[in-house]
Amino acid sequence: MSMWNFVGNEHVVSLLAKSVTKGHVSHSYLFSGPANVGKETLAIKFAQFLQCKDVSIEGPCGVCLSCWKISQENHPDVRIIEVNPEQNISGNKFSVGIEDIIDVQRTFILKPLEGMYRIFIFREASFLTDDAFGALLKWIEEPPPNVVFILITDNYSAILPTITSRCQIIAFTHVSQEKIEATLALSSYGDQQQRVELSKLSKGSVGWAINASKNPEIIDDYKHRIHIASTLFENDLESRLEYAEDIDRTLRNDKEGAIKNLGVLMSWWRDLMVTKNGLPGSVLNTFALDILLRHSAMMSNFQILTFIHKIEETIELLKNNVNSRLVLDSLMLSVPDKLENKK
Repeated sequence: MSMWNFVGNEHVVSLLAKSVTKGHVSHSYLFSGPANVGKETLAIKFAQFLQCKDVSIEGPCGVCLSCWKISQENHPDVRIIEVNPEQNISGNKFSVGIEDIIDVQRTFILKPLEGMYRIFIFREASFLTDDAFGALLKWIEEPPPNVVFILITDNYSAILPTITSRCQIIAFTHVSQEKIEATLALSSYGDQQQRVELSKLSKGSVGWAINASKNPEIIDDYKHRIHIASTLFENDLESRLEYAEDIDRTLRNDKEGAIKNLGVLMSWWRDLMVTKNGLPGSVLNTFALDILLRHSAMMSNFQILTFIHKIEETIELLKNNVNSRLVLDSLMLSVPDKLENKK
């Protein structure tokens, strides 16, 4: 499988390779799993495999004209549909609407121009509106010949059951820390300690790790946000409410970014829990181990776990568009007090 040049989720690569070599190509796939584990990368490689002029059981050649065009998103028979504020026909930067889908329909009814298939890759299928899902469902139920739909999502529960039941589900999982470390070593990133640190920070997202290894500002930004999260415990209420206000301000323009900030907060409190229970080797934010040890000694397991549940609850409420400032203020009011003399 070396020609696939893909890290982790070997079971997925094997399944897709066998489906093509045995002539069992489905008309619709749903690539589902955590963010940054390679779903889009493998969708592109699978499209190359289907269209490759020099294909073998080992995978797409990656160098023929067809493979090159697909890698450049310039193949006439392979189209990627995504949410783009500048190009989105529906005018809603957070969704792919029926107008966008109708635009796709104008091309998928045509025969392939250069390859064996017409392939449509939806970068985040959960962004489809109900009307768009309805149109897509009709196509999946009665697909034109030689058309393959690949839907990608980080949020399986947001995809309508009528869609999932008609797709071949390709389930991705997080990539192991060891494989991410090996990938970073191959790219000559840092020393062993830096590779271990980055692989832990990635939390199984190999795409994030590779991107961060090439862009140090990503790591710097993450550490800055962790620093802010780590100060909440010892800050006064006014500072905590200012933190809530900052997240609320972000939420209005970038919901995903705001929720990611709460994910950073969750990461910090998760590390407090494992540190409290004598497992410093399982800490993700190893660069802040001294602070974790000090803070965890000032709280009980019950306090830490209760606040973790509060963060989880807050994230779910914000996803459901509740009164964000009220919910965030409530979260800050729930930050535990110090228990100086208890373990």
